[in-house]
Amino acid sequence: MYDLGSRLKEMRIKRGLTQAMLAKRINKSVPAISGYETNTQTPPTEVLISISEVLYVPITYFVDLNCEESYSAKGLSNEQKEFLDLLFEEFATPTSAGDVLSPQQIEITRKLLALFSND
Repeated sequence: MYDLGSRLKEMRIKRGLTQAMLAKRINKSVPAISGYETNTQTPPTEVLISISEVLYVPITYFVDLNCEESYSAKGLSNEQKEFLDLLFEEFATPTSAGDVLSPQQIEITRKLLALFSND
């Protein structure tokens, strides 16, 4: 059975937020967040949009019965988005299964280092 409240709570915890922290970020009360998580209250659409933005997940994560967990690229640079595309592609279909990195895996490693270097 679909459970919006448990999805909300699980993602809030994954993001390291307390109910109070989430409540403050979306300008709601702690009892409101608790109500959403226990399914005793249904968040209005605009609140659900705010929650999805704060937790960096698409709103469909909370409303789609068949939705898999996904992440938003909101706020990332084009370079970071391109890197994530490469990384997701590699996880979906690995280009090497042995002890030696494939050319794509080497490129991913190079881009990762470049993204986090201070140069």
